[in-house]
Amino acid sequence: AILVDGGRIVDGVGGTSGWWGFLGSGFLDAEVAYLLASSNMASKRETLFSGGASDVAGTRDLEEVARRLKKGNPGAFKALHVLKESVLKDVASLLPSQPRIRRIYLSGRLFRAEVIGEAIKEALRDFFAELGLKPGIRHVSRLGSKTKEAATGAALIANGLAGGRYSWIVESLELSKSRGSVLGYLTFMNREEARRVIR
Repeated sequence: AILVDGGRIVDGVGGTSGWWGFLGSGFLDAEVAYLLASSNMASKRETLFSGGASDVAGTRDLEEVARRLKKGNPGAFKALHVLKESVLKDVASLLPSQPRIRRIYLSGRLFRAEVIGEAIKEALRDFFAELGLKPGIRHVSRLGSKTKEAATGAALIANGLAGGRYSWIVESLELSKSRGSVLGYLTFMNREEARRVIR
């Protein structure tokens, strides 16, 4: 979930800093991270892409989850519950930065399966109605049939950074003013040591 205000990204949550996704489990308790570091799973990148709703459903095929939902499969319904709750928690975590959200744009693999996408939209509408808010909720279709939405976004940013036709996006986001690194707020570890590990 990314919060945009005045054309600029002002907050966001996701990946291993957010709630469950279709594949990944989101953030992990420190004790779980410690346990992983003590096992051979720590070196496996796929560990970050497991433990999500697909594991609950018992399949990594999104369309299969949708088919199972239509057949009333309990595992598929548990997975859908996980996804709805995750989206709500990710969005709700951004409200302190901007409580008066006017529009929500949805994109990604979940919305290619209509039964899942509609359930998430309905959950968002109900959540905001409880808060007395009624933001517009829109689905953003992907630009191509083979590329993921995130890859398309990255390509648009790269084009803008190179001075192409999408440079207005880079200007609006004020990317030229961005400073620091992912290590900037990690006060509990030595930055130089962290940089050596990353390299």
